[in-house]
Amino acid sequence: MRFGDDVDAYLRGDAISDRQKFRLVRSDSPFDATVWDRIRLLEAMLRGKRVIHVGCVDHSAKQIRRKWQQGGWLHARIDAVAQRCLGVDIDAVGVDFIRREMGYKDVYCMDLLRDEAQEIHSAHWDVLLLGEVVEHLDDPVAFLSGLRERYAHCVDQLLITVPNAFRFGNLRLVWSNAERINTDHRYWFTPYTIAKVLHRAGYTMREFYLVTFIPLSSKKRLKPRVWLESLCNRRFPLSRDTIVIRCAIPKPSAVGE
Repeated sequence: MRFGDDVDAYLRGDAISDRQKFRLVRSDSPFDATVWDRIRLLEAMLRGKRVIHVGCVDHSAKQIRRKWQQGGWLHARIDAVAQRCLGVDIDAVGVDFIRREMGYKDVYCMDLLRDEAQEIHSAHWDVLLLGEVVEHLDDPVAFLSGLRERYAHCVDQLLITVPNAFRFGNLRLVWSNAERINTDHRYWFTPYTIAKVLHRAGYTMREFYLVTFIPLSSKKRLKPRVWLESLCNRRFPLSRDTIVIRCAIPKPSAVGE
């Protein structure tokens, strides 16, 4: 997807409006030709790449096992298609579980903004993946800026996924005056607001996609709600669950030019 209007001036802050409308239009990318689910799209983007997967631990060992058994644990899916997938998380217990019980040894407990991270600095990487991480951060701009400053010399691209504020489930719940949310989330995002955050953090957004969080084929289509959600997702991409954004990471010599 892409913005149909000239959005750059607003992202830079050269132009300001309290009522600006940005229309989204489909791009020429093959990823815009159909409705993708989040993991399948990430697999297609990361196949054969050298990937750093930030936030590789799920909420609990129980959730990791359940998702792994159902084929929906993101780290396992990316590890299976990438040339190398190095997992990073600040959850020491979770990292130990993944290494000891799940058998993934290329996983490390580290704070990317404070620790030495020699495993990362000593190699070259195609992509730094933040899957459903940014919405958990107190200060996304500061965190993303810190990643760029520390790893721009050894990583080419940033790939992130965030929950879409306009997702069908949110719009449906409006009529019952209810909100359903992961209670550790700080933010919902729209395509424009996540683009603004990334611009403020010093990144150059290349493309973004709107995807479903889980495959539509796995839902029970007999339910009227699921049928309506599927219809909306196909006709109105902005009703999909998740925003996927790919950014270039400016090299140190290019920052500030």
